[in-house]
Amino acid sequence: MNTVQLQTHTAISLAFTHTVVSPASWAQLAREANYRPQGIAQLCCVSYRTVQRHFRKHYQTTFTEWLNQHRMDEARRRILTGASMKEVCFELGYKQPSHFTRVFKKYYGMPPSQLATSQQRRMPVPPVKLPLTPFFPPLDHAAGIHQVSRM
Repeated sequence: MNTVQLQTHTAISLAFTHTVVSPASWAQLAREANYRPQGIAQLCCVSYRTVQRHFRKHYQTTFTEWLNQHRMDEARRRILTGASMKEVCFELGYKQPSHFTRVFKKYYGMPPSQLATSQQRRMPVPPVKLPLTPFFPPLDHAAGIHQVSRM
């Protein structure tokens, strides 16, 4: 890499770190990229590896784990609001309903059809296993670092 490429790469990485910091931003990017990791990286104008490093450094989770968690949380929310399983499946980027059902069942311990049925009967819905979003500390734009408040 020559000096100009290195400076450009550094500038893009810094811009990336300072602009995409909120859970809402990541969720919006995921929707726009049809929940495809490479598509999200392209929308950020960085490599997929840069996104992976960013998540590991700032959120102490992998990008894939966050994306899967976000998809399952979104699937649960949509099913509970009455959306059909097939509609949810394709909107969240799954190509096969059977794969979506398998992943959903592994994550929640029940298939999406059972969740929809329990909602129709107004039965209590089991709680989500993981927190809805990772912790996102505020970004100090002047210093370029995340600030963690001490209690």
